Amino acid sequence: MHIEHVILTSGFIAALATLWSLRLHKRNLLLRQIVKQRTVALKQRQSELIESNQVKQDFLACMSHEILNPLNGILDISRLMRDDITHTEQTSARVKQLYSCANHLSQLLRQTLDCASLESTQISVRQVPFDAPELVTEVIDMHRSLAEKKGLQLELQLPEVTYEWIGDPVLLRQVLINLVSNAVKYTSTGHVTIGLNYCTEGTTIRANFVVTDSGPGIPKDKHRYIFEKFTRLSKPGENQAYGTGLGLAIASEITRLLNGSLDIDSRIESGARFSLKLPLTLGKQMTRHTKQPAPSCHGPHIRPKVLIADDMDFNRDIMKQVLEEHGAEVVEVLDGTQALQALEQFDFDMAMLDINMPNLSGIEVVKAALSRRDIRAPTFVAVTAHATATIEARCIKAGFDHFIQKPLNFNAIKALVDQTRPVEKTTTPSADDSLLNYLASKNGDSAAKLQARYHAAFSTELEHLREALHGSHPRAKHDSLHKLKGLTYLRKDPVVINLLESISTAVTTDAPIDAFVGFCDQLKDYTEKMRSDTAITSSSSLR
Repeated sequence: MHIEHVILTSGFIAALATLWSLRLHKRNLLLRQIVKQRTVALKQRQSELIESNQVKQDFLACMSHEILNPLNGILDISRLMRDDITHTEQTSARVKQLYSCANHLSQLLRQTLDCASLESTQISVRQVPFDAPELVTEVIDMHRSLAEKKGLQLELQLPEVTYEWIGDPVLLRQVLINLVSNAVKYTSTGHVTIGLNYCTEGTTIRANFVVTDSGPGIPKDKHRYIFEKFTRLSKPGENQAYGTGLGLAIASEITRLLNGSLDIDSRIESGARFSLKLPLTLGKQMTRHTKQPAPSCHGPHIRPKVLIADDMDFNRDIMKQVLEEHGAEVVEVLDGTQALQALEQFDFDMAMLDINMPNLSGIEVVKAALSRRDIRAPTFVAVTAHATATIEARCIKAGFDHFIQKPLNFNAIKALVDQTRPVEKTTTPSADDSLLNYLASKNGDSAAKLQARYHAAFSTELEHLREALHGSHPRAKHDSLHKLKGLTYLRKDPVVINLLESISTAVTTDAPIDAFVGFCDQLKDYTEKMRSDTAITSSSSLR
């Protein structure tokens, strides 16, 4: 009887356990189904939010272009009128007021657009070599005119820097511009100083950019809020400098992207001191060249040929006037397709391309031109009203050489014209001419032999570089690069020099092997093309 009771109890427990297991399994299936449905719904919602955000960004980009373009036209035209000495005193005063109002509105819009660009998380950090003292000097020069107008003294405190630094110069420049602009804006009398100090730890650089001013200072209890968006120290109705309260917030956010820190040291009526600390990487040693005076329009120099591509007629008119006043020969086109056709038909010294044009954008034009061997690439200058750090980085990556923001900086345009102004050829070989050209011009009979020896040596060393890049010995990579650079400077081919610099940067930054292979393939294809296309005779030099 006892045994039967135990058996019945065990059977009951087993049945109960089975029933419970089935119910649990059913509930698990139901839970999984619910989770799956919720996951699908969340993914759909996320996709909708991403799409909605993209629509917002597209609208922002479109509207910023539509608003800033005519505004910049007003700025540039009023600036040309302001500089016209034939106006009456009353007209000149009104034109100056017009320019001041338009400039104020432009700055407010730009800071708002920069903030929106950061919020969209579209900014990516690049790692490229740059000249730190030159970058700092450019930033201070941008603010010199306003500082002189206010009677402020701008000071630079720069150490000797003999190596390139590797980082993101576009984003760094934006932070420094915001800091210096803020200092000049809020300082009534005295000075604004930007300094730089650094230390090295192996290949790592600890850079400290310091901006100080003799302005009103910032109370200690306000330091925690100063980097927040829309923060203004003065209350509405009080006498205050113009602005949106976004400049320092943008600087702080970019600093975070750069893995740096931005600190403030200030007390009321004692000025302000902002310290920007960034980790950077040591690059290759720089060769300092003595700056030559800007060439004149006379003598052996000839008129540079410049292409202007912009769909806005007033933008073209303004650029054309500035360029022609500085001795340039100008060709105008209305869109990207016409720009590419013009580059196919003529050899230009410089091409100024608006990056938002019908048919083909400025970026698409540059990419297409650089991929074509039948087009001699001029100096490409990006011109845009929507000049955020993101846009500038995209332009430089696409192949633009320079970046100019609307409203146009007339002095910057004139400087670019001077840099690209061609010089008439003479029979005397210049110091910048390649050694192989010089030797070939002296002895035409040896030209073919020189060409053959050069190509053979270059091809052999390029294969050595390929082997070294797939190996594990850094020294072998640097040795091969060094030898190839030595060969390249015999010929001074800019395409080969740029490709080798790209490989060198990839080695320095430990880029993936695919990057090396891609650059090496481009280098091999180009040199093979040059070998087959170039024929050296006693009457022609190497190209």
